[in-house]
Amino acid sequence: MLEPTISGQLGASLARLSFRDLSQSQVSKLKIYFLDWLGSAIAGTNEAPVQIILSVIRDLGGAPESTIIASQSYGNCLLAALANGASSHVVEMDDLHRESILHPA
Repeated sequence: MLEPTISGQLGASLARLSFRDLSQSQVSKLKIYFLDWLGSAIAGTNEAPVQIILSVIRDLGGAPESTIIASQSYGNCLLAALANGASSHVVEMDDLHRESILHPA
């Protein structure tokens, strides 16, 4: 059996996580971070790189498993993640965790 990777362990922990496991303060911050991410994703909707990705996704097709924010449609979960990630970062307007220079989402 393969030894679990750090990313695998992190993914497994996050998959088990529930809102009941979080404090009210953590939930409040999570809501702010999500709205920040969503605003960035909406802002990137019409950018050329995102439109290219959406065109490729349309050509590839696939099961309508997950929301694609930029096209207000559904697509394969992996391709939807690609499109949502691209649209949320293409305009670089998301906030940062100043001490680490990382985006909290």
